[in-house]
Amino acid sequence: MSEVFFRTAVKTYIENWPHRLYNESIATALFQLTQKEMDAVIETNAFTIEETGKEPSEESFAMVSDLAKKITEHINRFPKGAYVKLGSRSPKDSYIGFKEGFCCQDGQKVIRLFNDSERVKDDLESARRNGYLSFVAVREWIDMPEWAEFRGFFKNKRLIGLSQYNYRNNKAYPEILENADSIQWAMQYKSEQMAELLPVSDIVADFFYKVRAYGNERVSEVVLIEVNPFDIWTDPCLFNWNKDSFDSFEFRYNNNMRKTDLSL
Repeated sequence: MSEVFFRTAVKTYIENWPHRLYNESIATALFQLTQKEMDAVIETNAFTIEETGKEPSEESFAMVSDLAKKITEHINRFPKGAYVKLGSRSPKDSYIGFKEGFCCQDGQKVIRLFNDSERVKDDLESARRNGYLSFVAVREWIDMPEWAEFRGFFKNKRLIGLSQYNYRNNKAYPEILENADSIQWAMQYKSEQMAELLPVSDIVADFFYKVRAYGNERVSEVVLIEVNPFDIWTDPCLFNWNKDSFDSFEFRYNNNMRKTDLSL
């Protein structure tokens, strides 16, 4: 990650959000890593070991063990467990997470996920090069159906694009097909409410859509998950950075009538 891109990306890290934006998102406990903790997590990362061929020092193992205990204390605030990430990105590339899931009940599992993630290694190394101390975000675990996550694209703090987040399997989710109008309305309404709270004018934001039942009434709700740079390094999902101008609003999702051409 170049210094220029880092200075752009760091504005979207969860620890740098405007405080009122936290009210639009998932309950989160944040704490800052020390330089020694960052170094230890990098040194014990499987990708670092593969690159360098060196085994981590006993000091680094002890450091990450103490870090695991610190993380556990924060996880204990959430009865259902937690989803734990850096303030920048999550370890969603971890094969351990793929096999075992990402819900963490203790810090030991978090360290295993971090040590198994190239994304975590890259972000910590980038932070270190730029003299930045990374944060760990311990977030309340929420059961989120695969279809219910969406990626929104903002220009000048206006929502100008919305995409199904889980798109790589080309699956057409019936929940989206049946509720597309309600989803779009709820996302646009939420976006208008939080527009002035966004840390930068052009940004990519991820949302969780859900419907609550209050007696016979059903109410659409939208929760902000995270924000990302409006940049080619951010996955555009069903949009394309090279071919889409984002001039007018469009909601894209897979459907049974037209399969999206992911090669565009």
